[in-house]
Amino acid sequence: MRMKAHHLAYLEKLMKRTDLSPRSTLILARRLARQIGLARESWTERSSSDRGQAKDSDFRQKPEKNKKIAAEKSQQLLDSLRNIGERILEDDKFLTKKYGFEGLCDILQVNRVHRLEVRERVKHSERLIATLVFVWAFEDSATVLSGRRATELKGGPLYHALMQTLKRAYTREAK
Repeated sequence: MRMKAHHLAYLEKLMKRTDLSPRSTLILARRLARQIGLARESWTERSSSDRGQAKDSDFRQKPEKNKKIAAEKSQQLLDSLRNIGERILEDDKFLTKKYGFEGLCDILQVNRVHRLEVRERVKHSERLIATLVFVWAFEDSATVLSGRRATELKGGPLYHALMQTLKRAYTREAK
């Protein structure tokens, strides 16, 4: 479900608060990353739509100008997603130590069956979030995986945030 722009701005404002618990911040980061992904899809859709196909009347009237605006907005959202990924990577060791395997699996909504599957393999990981979300793709597996293999899913909000962060890092290295 897509949220209105002012709600997205409110989530971004909440992320800047310093009085939230680390657990609340992680939950908020997941929610924000999910909504940013949905908003990016919407802006990308707008920027690529033809003059006659645009649903928004403003986009039909000034397609070139509005395509540019949509592309800029999509880029801003992508930057926000990357910032979330960077923050997750920075806090991963701390959160792993603070909440442990079961606590992070609860926050990330990892299915109990999948927990059994990876528990021994990630036993000594200092970065459980990156491991569970990016390597194993078990984020939200309790609600959306339902019989599919994790490699088919790779679509959780933190997965996309971490992927964009890695893309940024590789792009910087390539320059």
